[in-house]
Amino acid sequence: MKNWVSNILTVQQYDMKLRDLETKYRTIPGERAKLREEYEAAKAQLAAARENVNRVEQTQKQTEGEIAALNDKIRKTLTQSAMVKKNAEYQAMMTDIETTKQQISELETCVIELIDEQEKARKALADQEKEFAATERQIREELEEFKQLIEYIKAEAVKLKKEKKGFISRVELNVLNIYQNILTRDTGKPVVPIANGVCGHCSLKVTPQVTNQAKKGELVLCDNCSHILYHPDSEP
Repeated sequence: MKNWVSNILTVQQYDMKLRDLETKYRTIPGERAKLREEYEAAKAQLAAARENVNRVEQTQKQTEGEIAALNDKIRKTLTQSAMVKKNAEYQAMMTDIETTKQQISELETCVIELIDEQEKARKALADQEKEFAATERQIREELEEFKQLIEYIKAEAVKLKKEKKGFISRVELNVLNIYQNILTRDTGKPVVPIANGVCGHCSLKVTPQVTNQAKKGELVLCDNCSHILYHPDSEP
């Protein structure tokens, strides 16, 4: 393999590594945003579980307050009934007391149901708190990993750029210019091999003449995609 081919392939290795680092770096903000969304979702679920416990507790207190008020009503009615002389009025009071007792009985049933619901709500809250703590811990660990990844990418990029700068002077200027133009406009590798008679980039068939030129170590481009071609079995 000719020196110019070997040299430009080495430069390409640096650029591909730098490109991979840049791709990873660009994905980090999106991944961190997903983690923040996951955290906010878990936080919202925890808040909903707490709100549910508060709602049940408030409903229970309100119901118990209604029972207390109805019991107080019964006591007042009994006190008043002792002073009533007319039987019809007395019977009306007794009927009202029985109706009130029935209301109390229904409310007491509700309280029992609310106590059961409260136990379930508190258990659900405890489970949600454990799940949130685990999620929060995991997210913090992943955010720390992203922080370390960013530091690694920056340090590695500086290292690769320095090494590339020290090597790039070995590449012939005309080859480097063509290479840089392809690198700027295309996401693939600028320099590709001829494999089984086709271009390693666009996969279209390469003419015999181009193949022979590549074997001789000449600078040739693909007629279709204009990428630099080399033959793995080219002359040294």
